[in-house]
This record gives sequence, structure tokens and C-alpha cells, in this order.
Amino acid sequence: MINYEEAVGFLLSGKIDCCFDFFKEHENFLETAYCYLLEEKLYNAMSFFRKTDNPRGIWGKRISKIFLDEYDEVPTYFQIRNFFEIDMDLFIKLEKYDYANLMLRNIDLFYSVNSESYKLVSRVLLNNGYNDAAKVYLEKSKSKYYNDPELHFLDMQYYEKVGDYDSALKAVANCLDVIPYYYPAMQAKERLLKLKKV
Repeated sequence: MINYEEAVGFLLSGKIDCCFDFFKEHENFLETAYCYLLEEKLYNAMSFFRKTDNPRGIWGKRISKIFLDEYDEVPTYFQIRNFFEIDMDLFIKLEKYDYANLMLRNIDLFYSVNSESYKLVSRVLLNNGYNDAAKVYLEKSKSKYYNDPELHFLDMQYYEKVGDYDSALKAVANCLDVIPYYYPAMQAKERLLKLKKV
């Protein structure tokens, strides 16, 4: 018999057959809904998302309806902020590319509610090795909110990943222009200067 933490581990690794019965027997509605979602049974997923008043359950129900092109409500600002990256990352890691593409296809809808949506998607793509795609969304975000230090920090991470340390240092300088003494940027600048000397 597995415990809850082990069941969640199976869910996050896509081993639905190892955790589904546990979640259903223990009335873990949110987790059961995600099992159905990952098995591409969206109507079943929605029926379990509806059984919980958990904010992530409400988010899950809304994105399921978006995926089915049957939405009547969009996720809230905070739902997008709190759950977009988590689910997008999960879909990419578990190779649920249809879902990841649906998230991207609907990015303007998410953006209409949360103006950080382009930044969120660029961070997920960058962290999953889709550097060029990440850069596209990063540039879209910078064209809207240039004075967001996180955007310049992400820009620095992009350039560092592709080995362009001069551009990475320029991005750090832009970040520090927006917020002097932004601690992550100060650390990155120091690290990049050392890398450039090597």
C-alpha cells in the first residue's frame, strides 16, 4: 500500500496506473481530476475538479473547458499566476504536448487577465530547454512591460544558456538599471564576469 506522498510522486511522473486507485479511494478529488486530465479524459477531470473548492481545482476546471473550447469563464489573475507555470511545466515534462500547445494557443486569453502571462510561459520554456521559443515570448513581454526586472533577468538567463556572455551582461545591466541592487542580478553579474574571464 502506498501513502499520499508516494501517490503524488507517481502522479507527477505520469504513472497514473500506480496512483489513480489510491486517490479515488481516499477521495482526493483534485488529484483524481489531474489523473483524468493527464489521461486526456477532460470531462471526467472536470467532474472531479467540480467536487473541490480548492483554488487549483477551480483553475483545473477552467483550463479543461478552455482545452475543450467550451469555456464560459477564464482563470483569474491569481489562478494564472499561481498555477500556469506548474501545469505548463508538468505538461512539457510528461510530454503532453497537445496540452502545452493549447496553453500557448490561448496565451492571449491568459494575457488578457494577467499581463505577466508571456513572462510566465517564457520562464517555463526556458527552464525546459526551449530557448528559442522562450525568447519569442520574452520579447513579447518586454515590448509590453520593459521595466520589469524579472524580464531582464530571464533575458540574462537566456543569453547565458546560449553562451552569449556579453549579451547576458547587458541584460543584467538593464535589470540593474530598472532596480539597482536587485540581488539576483548582482549575483549573476559577478558570476558572468568570472565566466567571461575563463
